[in-house]
Amino acid sequence: MKPTRPAAFARVALAATEALFLAAVLAGSGCTTNRSADAITADSSDAGAAAEELVIFHAEDLTRPFSALEAILERREPGLDVVRESGSSEMACRKVTDLGRRADVVAVTDYSLIDQMLIPDLTSWAVTFARNRIVLLYGEASRHHTEIGSDNWFEILLREDVTYGYADPSIAPVGYRTLLSFRLADIHHGGGDGRLYERLVRGCPETNIRPHCEQLFPMVQSGSLDYVFHYRSLAAQHHLQYVELAPQVDLSDPALADQYARASVEIPGGPGGRPETVTGRPIVYAITILDDAGNRQAAMGFLRLLLGSEGRKALEEHLLDLTQPNVTPGSERPPEELADLIDDTVS
Repeated sequence: MKPTRPAAFARVALAATEALFLAAVLAGSGCTTNRSADAITADSSDAGAAAEELVIFHAEDLTRPFSALEAILERREPGLDVVRESGSSEMACRKVTDLGRRADVVAVTDYSLIDQMLIPDLTSWAVTFARNRIVLLYGEASRHHTEIGSDNWFEILLREDVTYGYADPSIAPVGYRTLLSFRLADIHHGGGDGRLYERLVRGCPETNIRPHCEQLFPMVQSGSLDYVFHYRSLAAQHHLQYVELAPQVDLSDPALADQYARASVEIPGGPGGRPETVTGRPIVYAITILDDAGNRQAAMGFLRLLLGSEGRKALEEHLLDLTQPNVTPGSERPPEELADLIDDTVS
């Protein structure tokens, strides 16, 4: 029998520990590493740093396209050092809200995080720039990968000899989006009685749920884990194959927003650690420049690069779905410097 996991998510302490660790490092050291998952860099407010650096906190799966844009921007501006920190989208926001870190730009995989966590106190606007979809990643050693498809993936996963994992829903949007996909699969494939959802949740042991899927990808590549749920864009970055889920399940299609809204899951991590209900909606990425950005000019240059033809090419090359840039539901009108690149309608 597969091991089961508790129905309630008891990992709020893990997120708190991560935040305390970040705070402790910041308090105890003026010199830190950067350009790694949830890495810690020296605060950009340090003397002499703000004028030369562009500091970007961003979601992990934007690492490759943002790296390409970093190279372009630094070639154009030889005196500029683009300093990026990647990790979970929520942590990108919490570095600013909870830890008081200084950054110029924040980019996330769920626009609502900026709307809810950064607007209006730290910025007044955010712009959407890409979409993604939940897929099932696998490697050559994954069991039954020659049989699996968009119509039977859940049956394959529930076989006794198959293992799968996903990111922690209390930390990473892709984690709670995986659970929402389970809900939608229950509706689309299972008749909506909840049984398929419960089986999929029970079929994944706690040991296969990690704060970051970076910890799971090597297991898939080695064959010690068969499948992992994540964004399609990560397939190219980790040289993994993937199974596409039905559009009614993968949260990819804005035209199916009403269908996605039928699904909801409860996760920890709200105010005071209280459970929070998350409702399904299309996966839409967003980016903003913070009000106290130390290098607003370079930040604006990065956004113009991202939203222009070179940025869209970089996103497309890394399997992100392009979308017309526009403002988020909680956003005010973005700066005039971006007006020619943005649709004024709400995302």
